[in-house]
Amino acid sequence: MPPAAPTATDRLAAIEQRVVARIHDFEVGALLDLLASIGYGPGELEFRAHPSNGPQPALLHAIAFPDPHARALGRARVVITVNLGLLSCRSPLPTYFRRLLQDMETRDPVLELIGVLDRSLLHTRLTSDRPERMLAGWDRVRRDLVQVFGLDSPIGLTWLFRQIFPELALHVRRIFDEHPIPYDGAVLGTSELGECSFGEYARVGVHDMEVTLFCEDALYRERIPWIHEGDRRLRSSVFPLLDEVCLTLTVVFVLLRHGEGARLGPPGRAGHNPMWRPGTAPALPPSRVEVYRGTLPRNEPDTDHLERILADELPASLTVLPAPSPAHETLGHAIALSLVHRAPGERPHTYHVTVRWGSRAWDLDEPHAIDLRCDDVPKTPLSRIAHPRLWAKLRDAARASIPRDI
Repeated sequence: MPPAAPTATDRLAAIEQRVVARIHDFEVGALLDLLASIGYGPGELEFRAHPSNGPQPALLHAIAFPDPHARALGRARVVITVNLGLLSCRSPLPTYFRRLLQDMETRDPVLELIGVLDRSLLHTRLTSDRPERMLAGWDRVRRDLVQVFGLDSPIGLTWLFRQIFPELALHVRRIFDEHPIPYDGAVLGTSELGECSFGEYARVGVHDMEVTLFCEDALYRERIPWIHEGDRRLRSSVFPLLDEVCLTLTVVFVLLRHGEGARLGPPGRAGHNPMWRPGTAPALPPSRVEVYRGTLPRNEPDTDHLERILADELPASLTVLPAPSPAHETLGHAIALSLVHRAPGERPHTYHVTVRWGSRAWDLDEPHAIDLRCDDVPKTPLSRIAHPRLWAKLRDAARASIPRDI
């Protein structure tokens, strides 16, 4: 007969045995998190001091879990012995106090009193590293703070990014910066002052929110860089929640360790992979990689992302539909289209496309420009060289929708 599958009680007992064997390797915060994950909150923990005269190798000395009978009766308490307290090697009491205790007739009652004080002081000291351990209703308090300040505040964004990136440390601050905003270029004879820029971008000063995420390693998993995983979480989880919030946001990843040597092809990324293997050269300083910088709500794919969808055949569909022609066209032919992007689990995004031939022959020559807008915001200019698949798709759809009498 095949061996029986381990029960939940057996798995819990195995975890407890491993914790007992490796208690010296734990930090206090990590131990408290582990105990909370298996059902032991701060109220079920009892801290005791380890009486010793000499120095000890670790802060945590021993741990004892309750037996199954006590756990079934609801009296489960985990006893954690630490090298801290009034009679430990780190005691604040003078050394003669120990000699005095050895000669006292009431030594045992005094030791019991010191133990009661120790248990209270140690529990307060070692379980007060984070607010959620100090306040029983911290989750409710945090929700109230987010509702009062909103997601467009440092408190709100800190709460949000901690939910989406629980593995990473983060810092949120307000900054003032200049953002290059895609804008209509000046056209002689048609543009008005204040409604155009010289070039494809205009620099606008804005009050920004900057979120900095600190990564211990460049890779999230075996072959997935944190940069790619962070971009995926931003577009799938963060941006939809900020859909009703108007702010400018900068998200930066700080890679503390650079990982492997550089390689050709994914997931190699110029800018944070060293050109040598670890250990063969001095350590490089942390790399700062800007993952997103722009205004919100802006969770629709940009021009480069639409090109990647067509190149990688991602599970998202792009549909091109005819649209009314622009009202003010004075030079040559311009065909208006609607490009609809639908991805699983996301709301559809509709882009307004204008394919311009000017005085060129539409059936032979390439368009001289293809413009994309979403919610009246210009996207990154479309290029025949940088976006060949998207360019060809929109060009062919525009040619097919041109009236026959042109």
